Amino acid sequence: AAEDAGEVVSLVAEVEKVVKAQAIVIDVIAPKTPEISLTKESDLGVSNEDGLTNDSSPTVSISFDTLANDGSAVVIGDILQIFNNGITEEPYTLTQEDIDNGFVELPLLNLETGSYFVSASISDRAGNSSFVTSLKVTVDIDAPVFSSGAIAAAIDENTIADQVIYTPTSSSDDVWKFELVETNDSAIYFDQESGSVKLAVSPDFEAPIGDQYSFTLKATDNAGNAS
Repeated sequence: AAEDAGEVVSLVAEVEKVVKAQAIVIDVIAPKTPEISLTKESDLGVSNEDGLTNDSSPTVSISFDTLANDGSAVVIGDILQIFNNGITEEPYTLTQEDIDNGFVELPLLNLETGSYFVSASISDRAGNSSFVTSLKVTVDIDAPVFSSGAIAAAIDENTIADQVIYTPTSSSDDVWKFELVETNDSAIYFDQESGSVKLAVSPDFEAPIGDQYSFTLKATDNAGNAS
């Protein structure tokens, strides 16, 4: 019985060789070029479509055509090859689940701040390779820096409401927005039009509203880093 099993395994291996050899001779059509993008969960910050993120291990999504009837459809066993700045990542063999989904998601691990050119191509068992598709991924893990100090301007009691008490600035050139954190005093608001923190009431230090007109301001850059 063991001998018979060995013969079966050997036969399967030989058939596989024949199938592959026939595929090389017959199949001259390359798989269609895949499409590559960052997943929306990894493409953080001001836009989820710009390739800019503060995720140091972002996930890329590679989608491919599984329905073409001209021989270019991607099938089980095709090899997905990823290149990161020209360096070859571990090849990935597409599974039935990948084919059913029409895409595969793979992480790019432990990236430092900088730009990365991520490319992908697919090869079939006959050795035909698709064209290469590319994506620029920019990783920024550095939070913006306030250059306007940590203390607001002094204000006089019983003066008008709506006066400016603090105007934030940053030494970073990619600040997306300034905003007050949710726990701020209700007597304080941030005016997006003027870019300044203002009093919503006339200040009365003998009977202050909230926590003595205190506030915390947050700066967020285009990649989603906050300080």
